Amino acid sequence: SLFTNVPVLETTKIILDCVYLHPTIRPPKINRPLLEQLLIICTTETPFQFLDKTYKQIDGVSMGSPLGPTFADFYMADLEVKLLGETRESNPRYYRRYVDDIVAIFRKPSHLNWFKVRLARNSVLGFTHEGMVDNKFHFLDLQLELLDTGQFNISVYIKPTDNGCYTNFNSNIPFTYKKSIIKTLIFRSLKYCSDWTTWNSEVNRIKQILVNNDYPLSILDQTIQKMTKKYMKPEEEANLDDPPVSNINFFIQLHNLQVFKKDRKILGNIITEHVKSTNPEKKIKLIPYYKPLKINSFFSTRPKVSELQRTNVVYEFKCELDGCQASYIGHTRCTVKRRAGQHRYNPSNIFQHYRDDHNQKPPVSLHDNFKSLHSFHNVIDLKIAESLIIREKLPQINVKYNEIR
Repeated sequence: SLFTNVPVLETTKIILDCVYLHPTIRPPKINRPLLEQLLIICTTETPFQFLDKTYKQIDGVSMGSPLGPTFADFYMADLEVKLLGETRESNPRYYRRYVDDIVAIFRKPSHLNWFKVRLARNSVLGFTHEGMVDNKFHFLDLQLELLDTGQFNISVYIKPTDNGCYTNFNSNIPFTYKKSIIKTLIFRSLKYCSDWTTWNSEVNRIKQILVNNDYPLSILDQTIQKMTKKYMKPEEEANLDDPPVSNINFFIQLHNLQVFKKDRKILGNIITEHVKSTNPEKKIKLIPYYKPLKINSFFSTRPKVSELQRTNVVYEFKCELDGCQASYIGHTRCTVKRRAGQHRYNPSNIFQHYRDDHNQKPPVSLHDNFKSLHSFHNVIDLKIAESLIIREKLPQINVKYNEIR
């Protein structure tokens, strides 16, 4: 529980000193008192509910807060600088940290205990340690075994609680997502395992687990072969003189799983034929991803808005005065009722229609003659729809006042 135990005021001072007293990096334009006030508000004024009562967390960063990793990292980094900067025999010979997980190597067990005491004295955190068992220990998802030669044999660490459940191959998701699971596991084994025997054992474990999740063995073998060939090339095959080529990733969201593969191919062809990078060292890469529509998007739970209160619509007006059937097509971002009220005044075309053709002003109840045709959230879509409907219906008021152009 590192995030919730970080002392907010002390860490805020550490952050401010690093930001405004750094020897090489210029401070931001915002002044120090204002940044301090913002940090304190965002950490000590966080509300939460428990048993129908609202509380404020006055110390420690809330779980899920974007500032959590930042505060924790500043606090731990400051602690490390203090302790490791001192010349002591008990300091670790090797020290690495990832958030709140630390791997360290000491000369003697007593040095480990003394270092823990120093950590506790100089912080408000509690530290526990886990030593080697049968010359083995793990750090995150790495399993390390100390050999007689003094070297480490590295493999993938699997927790005892791991039950081997992955996304089933028969799940209703794109095939590329299923294949990415195989690639991720194989890539991890290639990066971690230190020898062929260890890697082969890990690959057999991966194959067995994925087969249990209904993955075809042919797809597993094919993917493993490609991954092995790609990431285990001999060094002489790599041409170091070739400049590195980076991609310009173009992400696009697709919702229809049935035509996902087809749409991806069509979009890829469009990008290849019509879009070119201005930088020859960069290539454009299309990355479509699947995101299913939520069920509530098909069943609106909002109360139905009346016709006159709708916004972002293409509307139609029909004049019913003295049997007149003149009509007008327009679009509005505000409500239809408000737009109808605007048409009661000059220089509106509907106002001119009443003045020129009926010799009177538009009535107060003008909005009763309006109705919505189509709704769009994009103003460009609104204008295009308006133009197409005008072209199709040729409304008399639009034509008379040259809006047909």
